[in-house]
Amino acid sequence: MNNSEISRIVDPTFIKDLIKHYFLENGYDMDYVNEYLNHIEITIRNKPVYSRYISQEKVERDASKLHKSGALVLCNQNNLYARDYNTTYACVDGRGYFPANAAPRHIHETWYLLLDDCYKRKLHVLRIPANSFKATDFHYRQDNGSIVLSINQNLIDLHPEDDIANYLEKFRVTTIDY
Repeated sequence: MNNSEISRIVDPTFIKDLIKHYFLENGYDMDYVNEYLNHIEITIRNKPVYSRYISQEKVERDASKLHKSGALVLCNQNNLYARDYNTTYACVDGRGYFPANAAPRHIHETWYLLLDDCYKRKLHVLRIPANSFKATDFHYRQDNGSIVLSINQNLIDLHPEDDIANYLEKFRVTTIDY
């Protein structure tokens, strides 16, 4: 039995029959049970399956985001030959930032940033030529040394705590609607 068969069977009448069966087996007077059931309304709603700790907005965003592999395929379909080894992918969060971590080696190689605005269904493709930035232009994670990117929707990597603001708009190659 699959979900669609179950949803056809489970309706308010089915639920009322279950309630009647329960009370009948436990010795209740069926006249009282029927009277009670005539005064209630039962509504069946299908709820989305997600953890109570995850917002519905996050569930919808995650369902529509490309992920890195999908973004690479989209780039290749548009004759932008980004590869996994020199690419950083980030999906916009609820605050309007593209958070990501990148390997420090990217500073010294041609580096693609794929920024997925899954709300607007747009992929911003940035191509940063090797040595466009110095190592001191970025904030780094203390635990593993990765570059921390916090790119806002104006394509600025902002880290006010370190007085860092890298302007990335000039490296945008294209924006792909998907």
